[in-house]
Amino acid sequence: LVVMAAVLALAGAGQDCRLLCHPTNIRIPVEGCNQTQFIDTTICAGQ
Repeated sequence: LVVMAAVLALAGAGQDCRLLCHPTNIRIPVEGCNQTQFIDTTICAGQ
């Protein structure tokens, strides 16, 4: 699960936001082995 979240984060890292979107930092919680770790990434938000 951690690997899948990391791959998704890297897949979107190289894409530029469109004109009406703005980059937004998000934190994705990933649970495993009785603990929660967070993956920080950036998404395009807006319309």
